[in-house]
Amino acid sequence: MTKITQFVNEFELAKNKLEYVKKHIVATYIPYEVKVACCNNILKFGMYKTVNEKKVFWINTPIIYQLFVQTIISSYTDIDLKDGLEDEDAVLKGFNRLEQIDALPIITEAIGKDFDIFNTVLKMIQDDEIQNNSFQNYIDTKIEAVGSVINTFISTLEEQIKNNPQIMELIKNTQVE
Repeated sequence: MTKITQFVNEFELAKNKLEYVKKHIVATYIPYEVKVACCNNILKFGMYKTVNEKKVFWINTPIIYQLFVQTIISSYTDIDLKDGLEDEDAVLKGFNRLEQIDALPIITEAIGKDFDIFNTVLKMIQDDEIQNNSFQNYIDTKIEAVGSVINTFISTLEEQIKNNPQIMELIKNTQVE
């Protein structure tokens, strides 16, 4: 692992930044199922929060971006964003150092097309989450549930009427004119 401080110092001195970054790329392909798992994990923390001990849909795009970058760095490079430190802000400090030197575009170029695929998978899963948690989907689900209850009620009522002809007679006699 290359600590972020060392990476930043050497990156800033490098004449050919792309060639320097390529030395720190440890993977140019991540299996699809790993991409999906990583993206699900990113969105689990970036699209939900806990309110009154209940998980609620709440999109936090800045955290999604930060987790995305951290995942790309940890999955494709040998860069240690923590710089060997264990404090809770270490990763954020490393993330900020990469942002400050504008290294991410060069890192993604060095990774190649798999970065674009990873990004596409994240967007697909995010779109699915948004669609699956939309108000329209919520309403559609409730309407479907109510329809199911009504259909069950009607089926039961029809069965009762069929088995008890006196019910139909009672209904006819109580109709309001």
